[in-house]
Amino acid sequence: MSSYRDPNPKNSLATFQKAGAFARDKAWSEREIEESKLSVFQGVDAPRSVSSEGSKEFMYGITQDMDAAMRERLLGVTKDHVQKVAEKYLVNVKDDDVSTAILGEKKPWVEEDQKWKVKSLQRSRREAKSGFVIDDYQPSVGRFNSET
Repeated sequence: MSSYRDPNPKNSLATFQKAGAFARDKAWSEREIEESKLSVFQGVDAPRSVSSEGSKEFMYGITQDMDAAMRERLLGVTKDHVQKVAEKYLVNVKDDDVSTAILGEKKPWVEEDQKWKVKSLQRSRREAKSGFVIDDYQPSVGRFNSET
């Protein structure tokens, strides 16, 4: 999950943490499932250039048959599938399998939570003057519960 130019990332993180239970516990209607599928298929069925189609198979090994099979599986998604996936991948997740990163201004609440490792992605004065980056980063905000 992500947010962009978020004025209050702490609230967004809390919302993200509740999203799995929401998806698992919601009594999804058939209409909501169908509307969700339509939303997904806007991206899946969007026009693509011939070179893009060819590079998909060349670079990733995804054939047209594989794409068609994925499309069929997406068409078959039910509310039970959504709830089971939410349970498995969003609710019952070990802390060691979760990583969170925030890029932007360091907020005061970060200091209160000892789980955060703060790193700077700003370039040093020497790098800024020379116009190129050297691998010596200094003090953005990121919490990592795993080393992956």
